[in-house]
Amino acid sequence: MKKSIAGIATLAALIATPALAADLPLKAPPMAPPPLLWNGFYVGGNIGGAWADADVVTVNSPGVPGIFGVPANIAAVSAAGTGSLNSDAFITGGVQVGYNWQVSPAWLLGVEADFNAFSQKTTLNGLAVTTIGPFGVSNQLSTDWLATFRGRAGLTFNDWLLYVTGGAALTDQKLTNVDGGNLVGAGVVASGASSVNSTKVGWTAGAGVEKIFGQWSIKAEYLFARFDGLTTSTLVTTVPGAFTQNVTAATNHLDVNIARVGVNFHFH
Repeated sequence: MKKSIAGIATLAALIATPALAADLPLKAPPMAPPPLLWNGFYVGGNIGGAWADADVVTVNSPGVPGIFGVPANIAAVSAAGTGSLNSDAFITGGVQVGYNWQVSPAWLLGVEADFNAFSQKTTLNGLAVTTIGPFGVSNQLSTDWLATFRGRAGLTFNDWLLYVTGGAALTDQKLTNVDGGNLVGAGVVASGASSVNSTKVGWTAGAGVEKIFGQWSIKAEYLFARFDGLTTSTLVTTVPGAFTQNVTAATNHLDVNIARVGVNFHFH
């Protein structure tokens, strides 16, 4: 009798087990990680506006002592060629290439290089009133192109990216100094010109925002760049040959502000 009861109990337990298992809550499958929308190479283009400014200092000293050796004349010529070189806004545009490492769904590191047309020209014209007549001084600073090589770091919010950026910048600079005047009181005409051209390495920093749509993204960005200045020296001579003088023009640095928009194609 005891064996029969035990057997019936065992059979009942076996029948009840599947029903109990069916009543247990099912464990949800693990959630898939969010896609890394930004990871990989990209290329694109940009266009925007730029503003540039520099300070120029002109120093005048007589080469052969003579009528321009008067301290007041030296000071007047130096002051006429000293001041700020400020350019109005001009259009800049170019291309960029980069790579993003989306180290987590929320953080991104990257590198970017760009090359842009950067044609700006700014001129300071001054007139010195000397004891022997008017004497003009003209300083002009110009550039043609700009390139940057930058790192990027930012926060991603799904299809949005907020980032800061910074690195090296390169541009060509040309500084031209032109001097001259019809020195009526001395009966001579003085003139001279010189220029120097150099590719300068500087630094740049900025920030931006970008939004991705599949393999395309659009961005808005601000960059500041600074470059060392240039120095050129002009030997001014007269007709007839009464005297010579040296006019040296020097810029302390070139500051550039850029605001631009761009579009990128992402290879992922």
